[in-house]
Amino acid sequence: MNIRRSLLIALILLAFGALLLHLRIHPIYLKTNPDIIDKTNLFAFLFPLIDLILISALFMSPKTSAYGYLLNGIFAVYAAVLMGHLSIYEYLIKRPPLGLWIFTSTLPDIMLACADFFAGYALFHVLQLEKNNST
Repeated sequence: MNIRRSLLIALILLAFGALLLHLRIHPIYLKTNPDIIDKTNLFAFLFPLIDLILISALFMSPKTSAYGYLLNGIFAVYAAVLMGHLSIYEYLIKRPPLGLWIFTSTLPDIMLACADFFAGYALFHVLQLEKNNST
């Protein structure tokens, strides 16, 4: 298996893992009425879904990989800022011990978003090298 395919699989698996994680933490249907979509959790579902489908598709071609790289970076920054804000707010409200806060915060989720970004970064550079070598 070549490095390009390995990085694309890693990018897809990270996006799929983020989607499943968000579905578990932020269910899109109300618990009181499963027929109604919870609009507050809808964005937490849509962003990893867009990451999984659109960004992964953009990285499949060297011609569109720059757009995938740009969107992947925007999503990683957006995820880090929103989840970081949530963790800091929760820490200021609940004041748990630092060790407990680190393991119950969104820090691991932010690390997954960063890993997704760096997998996309590496894939973008591999695709650009292939594109430049073929011309």
